[in-house]
Amino acid sequence: MDRLVSQADGLFIYAATVVKYLADLEEVEQKQLLDQLLATSALGIPQTEKDEAPLLDQLYLQLLSNAFDNVPSAVRPVRLNILHTFLCTAERTSTSIVANLISTSDADPFTKLVDTVLAQLHAVLYTQHDQVFWYHKSFPDFLFNLDRSKKFWCNEAEHHRHLGDSCFRIMKSGLQF
Repeated sequence: MDRLVSQADGLFIYAATVVKYLADLEEVEQKQLLDQLLATSALGIPQTEKDEAPLLDQLYLQLLSNAFDNVPSAVRPVRLNILHTFLCTAERTSTSIVANLISTSDADPFTKLVDTVLAQLHAVLYTQHDQVFWYHKSFPDFLFNLDRSKKFWCNEAEHHRHLGDSCFRIMKSGLQF
């Protein structure tokens, strides 16, 4: 715990995110992941006023890697699409709405997959009154910056176009005249 406090260096969101990330794991797993996080972060550049947040970026990269790197490469883009949809909708939405937005047709709802992605990202995303929120604005800021988020980057403009197409698809299939 002392190492975590020292590593966080006053950055509360870092410490809070680590605690949320480790909360559902067994004690042995917690220690292993915490050691991994602290070792990875120790390699980074110390945080300064003008840096974006290298310590937090390393944590977010680790969380996302653990959530997405262990899935087959063929399904990874769908899971990233789910995450990006959580962040790009103008208003906070439910998992069922996100499932409908990413679905390619009415026959293949993604509700269970959306719930799975949300559960994997419990350290940075949460639900309240059936709406998905992020704990801290630093998370979407991180994902919308290519230099910081790297392979997890969300091209916000492109994703908004995709969401618009999804809305038209849903309207076309559901509106009756």
